[in-house]
Amino acid sequence: MLIEKLRNIIPIEDTDDRVHSDHLDFNGKITLDCVSLKYPEKEFFAIRGVSIGIKPGKVVALVGPSGAGKTSLVDLILGVINPNEGKITISEMSPIAAIQKWPG
Repeated sequence: MLIEKLRNIIPIEDTDDRVHSDHLDFNGKITLDCVSLKYPEKEFFAIRGVSIGIKPGKVVALVGPSGAGKTSLVDLILGVINPNEGKITISEMSPIAAIQKWPG
């Protein structure tokens, strides 16, 4: 069986071939300030007036029923979509600018 073969694999030791990124001035703080999102084809807002500050090193769980906006919120934070209202920052920059400055 495949699972039996996988159990016998010995991990390769770390090498210096790993990707290294310069994150010298990255502070990791994520801020959402009165963020709202309404999809063009929808009547109601998917997210309305969300404000939250996530400090570096903290863990946050997004919990709710299907359709509550969890994935939309993550997409906003990652810069995949833009809010209709409000502001999102990662390390005091827009999500896209932060990802461009600190890839990986």
